[in-house]
Amino acid sequence: MRQVTVTYHRENNGWWAESPDLDGYTAAASSFAQLRALVVEGVAFYLDDAPHAIAEKLDSGAELVDQNSARTGWTGSSWSGRLATADSAPRRSFEVRHAEYA
Repeated sequence: MRQVTVTYHRENNGWWAESPDLDGYTAAASSFAQLRALVVEGVAFYLDDAPHAIAEKLDSGAELVDQNSARTGWTGSSWSGRLATADSAPRRSFEVRHAEYA
């Protein structure tokens, strides 16, 4: 399974994403929820639906971990928060972790 890292960037009027693992890949949207949907669809298209996993992070280096994930082995402090959007897209809650693996 191929691991793909996607970095999300916040701008004044929206969000954009890039991946160092997919040459030339970028996506942009007005909300984070819209951008995530585009990333999931775009990465699958780029990889021609080959099995893959997406590691998501913010441009600050903080990693986004779905709260339903079974990831363990973290040390250091963390904080939870919602990445709120002003649209009607479904909300997902993520934990943003500023730490290194143990």
